[in-house]
Amino acid sequence: MGDVENTSKIYGALQQGMTRLLVLRPAISSSHPLKADLIPINLHAASTYEALSYTWGDETIRKPITLCRQPFSIRENLDAALRSLRYSFKDRVLWIDAICINQSDEAEKSQQVLQMKNIYEKARQVIIWLGELGDGGRAGLQLVKNPILGGMGSSSWKQNRELGDPVLQNFSSSWSSSIAIQRTAENSLESQYGYLSEILERPWWTRAWIIQEVTVASKAVVRCGPDEVSFKQILERVRKPEPIDVKFDEDNDAPSQYQFPDGDASLLHELHTQWQARTFKKSLYELLYAFRRYGCTNPRDRVYAFLGLASDAESVGIIPNYDASPSDVYTSFAKAMIASHQHLQILNLKREFYTDKPSDMPSKVYGLIDQSKFHDTDATIVDKPGTKPRKGWAQLPNGWQRSVRDGKIGFVDHGSGIFQISSPLDKGDIFSTQSINRQRMLPPGWIKSWDNLGRTKFLYAPDQTLESKEPRIRVPIWVPNWDQYSIKDPEPLLNWPNEGQPQFWACGKSSTVQLESDPRSHALRLKGINFDEIELLTPAWHPEASAYPYPPSRKGQLVLEMWEGLALQQPAIGCPYQARGASREEAMWRTHLADPPHELAAPATDRAYFDVWRDRIGWCPEVPDPDVPTTVWERATAMVNAKNLGQPAYKYFLDLTQDEPGFRNMFAHERAFRQTYRRVRERIYRVCRNRALFVTARGYVGLAPWNVEVGDRVCVLYGGATPFLLRRVEGKDDFGLVGECYVYGIMGGEALQLRGGNSSTTFNLV
Repeated sequence: MGDVENTSKIYGALQQGMTRLLVLRPAISSSHPLKADLIPINLHAASTYEALSYTWGDETIRKPITLCRQPFSIRENLDAALRSLRYSFKDRVLWIDAICINQSDEAEKSQQVLQMKNIYEKARQVIIWLGELGDGGRAGLQLVKNPILGGMGSSSWKQNRELGDPVLQNFSSSWSSSIAIQRTAENSLESQYGYLSEILERPWWTRAWIIQEVTVASKAVVRCGPDEVSFKQILERVRKPEPIDVKFDEDNDAPSQYQFPDGDASLLHELHTQWQARTFKKSLYELLYAFRRYGCTNPRDRVYAFLGLASDAESVGIIPNYDASPSDVYTSFAKAMIASHQHLQILNLKREFYTDKPSDMPSKVYGLIDQSKFHDTDATIVDKPGTKPRKGWAQLPNGWQRSVRDGKIGFVDHGSGIFQISSPLDKGDIFSTQSINRQRMLPPGWIKSWDNLGRTKFLYAPDQTLESKEPRIRVPIWVPNWDQYSIKDPEPLLNWPNEGQPQFWACGKSSTVQLESDPRSHALRLKGINFDEIELLTPAWHPEASAYPYPPSRKGQLVLEMWEGLALQQPAIGCPYQARGASREEAMWRTHLADPPHELAAPATDRAYFDVWRDRIGWCPEVPDPDVPTTVWERATAMVNAKNLGQPAYKYFLDLTQDEPGFRNMFAHERAFRQTYRRVRERIYRVCRNRALFVTARGYVGLAPWNVEVGDRVCVLYGGATPFLLRRVEGKDDFGLVGECYVYGIMGGEALQLRGGNSSTTFNLV
């Protein structure tokens, strides 16, 4: 925002359907003062302009610009972007939200937000500004532009020399053993691809507004400083990390030798492709939940940023209101979704706030030169007991960092401020080889962040943690808080891609919401059935990161073995499934799949696939520990085993089913098995991750979010696709919403039949 007293001289009123464009005046030097003018335009008229997509950054650091002949101020990152984009001899016409919208006029902001989809869609191109280059950024874009000569380009070698050539130290000893050769190969990949990975981790990629800005763009380019590449080029590069990468067919999960953190880039590309093909159809539920970890300066924009994309936004009728508090925005949004859709799917998205500990959010350093700042690259290393020592990388003690001071290369202790030329590691000490995964991990006490210009910076702050003590925004217990995200959040049980055919209808297929009025604006009064309560509970399953997208089998998952024991335990009052001709064994395996009811239920033959995943005989080979260094042979063997993982699984499947496909059908039969088995274990992973298994007082088996407690009530609310867990607020007649749950045996309206139509209860949710 500029100076308040000047905004009235700069901004005039805009009529409906209008916006402003920024005309950036030329200058022959980037250091010359910035000058620009604003012109109002009608979005329905033909106009040629480019739209800028960027991160706002810290509002306390501001830079001057002359706007419409008036002094104005902008944030540091935008100042750098304009200086980079400015032409030398002609005007450049841009649309930039921070300037083209009067940020001091809340009514105008609300009106312009609804037009932003059209603004970015009509732009000649969208410029994605990632910030200034830095040596790492330049090396990353060099790799995109020239895969052969990129990566460790001239700027990286310059930085390497400034730090004392840590990357090239001990080159000869890097071939002294098989483990050393494998680590050399991994460092080679790191030197080629590391800084592109750093570019893919810049703050822009997790900004909420970019979803709309890139999805609707007719063309998008990525810019770092003066360097520019197409968005498509970046996608092509991360998908083709030749020449050393190893690929596998779609039926295998074995990882490539180098994994880019390109999930956000790939997702944006997928959304953009769908939009251009006119196949994009995503509801507000899906968009808000899928991108809830994305950031924005204004927490209200966690809702407003997706209104232009959602297929149901118009029917819901949300009008941006920046005068309302974020809590009121989230609450009114939830109520509007219930009123417009007449169902309770918004409640399925409520997640408990989880206090993330630093260990849950490890920072990774991808650039090889940045990694060397936290290592002594001339340490004495032993690959395995009894092998000959060699020179290699060992992590520096906590707080120490390779640095340059007064032109001298050395090491600094950020705890005491001591700077010394020699390494703080004792030259007589011998260290074990560390894996490439460990080499990437930022040492304890260090925090990785980015400055206003998008460049990586490291801060040693051992007393400062990433732990979140409490939510930033307080909302009623039943309202999804879009301003919080946790890696412990379970995936919703809803099936958004098939909204027309819901997979669950716990309250019956024709049931609609039954709302009652409540004088409290924050409360929600609903009718439903108090069906049961939680009596027995297992620990929640929080799977650790693996080399595989989904665990190949249950092997080694001790918590899931506990699930089976509890699920098969016969209730003292009798089993509710036996009366229907089912068994607890069936309830157990179908609960692991969160199996839909009735005609949508998995075929009985899927039980064999579940038993393969159950792996009672130990067919699955040990999954390589990514933190343990391997020899070239061990790595190759692990890759071959991973590629051939389907063979022992298929053999076990044939033993279980006694199938004899015959020679002619053998290959097609095995391929069909692999595809189905992948689907089954992916389903198990998605529905069980970050959930606990429970047994109710009446003997039902189900899945609940990790925050469930014994005594929570299993309720079927009218208009709800799934049952919900409610917890009474102490000393009151009110309830808090724990979350959605799956209960095998009541997901298709059975609770209404078992309890009868006259047993409904009113629940006051606060």
